[in-house]
Amino acid sequence: MIILENFNAVLDYVEDHILEELDINHLAGIACCSVYDFQRTFSFAAEMSITEYIRKRRLTLAGAELRRDGIRVIDAALKYGYDSPVSFARTFQAFHGIRPSEAKKSNVLLKTFPRMKFQIYMKEVNEMRIIEKNKIILIGCLGKQDAGAVWGKWEEMTETYDITYGITDNEGNSAAYEVRFYTDGGEHIFAGVEVRQINSASSWEYLNVPAALYAIFEIDQKIDQRSQYDAVNKWLDENKTAYKRLVWDANGKVNPSEFVICQYDHRTAGKFKKDRIMEMWIPLEKTTS
Repeated sequence: MIILENFNAVLDYVEDHILEELDINHLAGIACCSVYDFQRTFSFAAEMSITEYIRKRRLTLAGAELRRDGIRVIDAALKYGYDSPVSFARTFQAFHGIRPSEAKKSNVLLKTFPRMKFQIYMKEVNEMRIIEKNKIILIGCLGKQDAGAVWGKWEEMTETYDITYGITDNEGNSAAYEVRFYTDGGEHIFAGVEVRQINSASSWEYLNVPAALYAIFEIDQKIDQRSQYDAVNKWLDENKTAYKRLVWDANGKVNPSEFVICQYDHRTAGKFKKDRIMEMWIPLEKTTS
């Protein structure tokens, strides 16, 4: 991938010019993107800013040189881009846990932050389990083909209509559900949340999801998902003699078809936003032997 190659070229450049003043605009140029996109993408992929990455690499190299060559602290400070030995010593101690003058001792441990390399991380699903689930009631919107448009309609309606009997956790968060039906007429999508009962006077649509046996797969949204979906299809193929896909008509709303439920919990936002785990529920029936 070109993006991957460009960002690794940035890391190569940083390593080759680690003792020089590194300009963010120049690094963004190597990555072939704007400064804003470069900083945002780097921070997402590395889970730290480019500035923090450079700082950690310089402190690693400074510690190694103090230990190996015994250079003076003031020389190390100037060499690795610090205006004074005081600021260098403060940053060095925060990173390594010891003062620069102690780095020369053989009995102390220095922290090491190795150079990075961006790679495409491919994996299979995190976890898979088969569970019997009771009927659930969803409140939301039904649409066709475009999930974004369906959720857009959901957002518009939540500004006007309240959701009654909604099921939430202890923090007041609701899991979001996306039910996809694969019919001859195209894909239909229902987006919403779980409720305890139907309010007949509500302006919302309801979906009574049947009790069924579900194969539940955890999908990590932080990384490439293609290999995870391949793993799901592989499992379905390998177990097709024991299980078949359940067919359902969404309470008469669509033609009878196979369907999939995607559950997104509240960790996709707020303080748990790094835990982007989606559960894919595939309803099954045991085949008769």
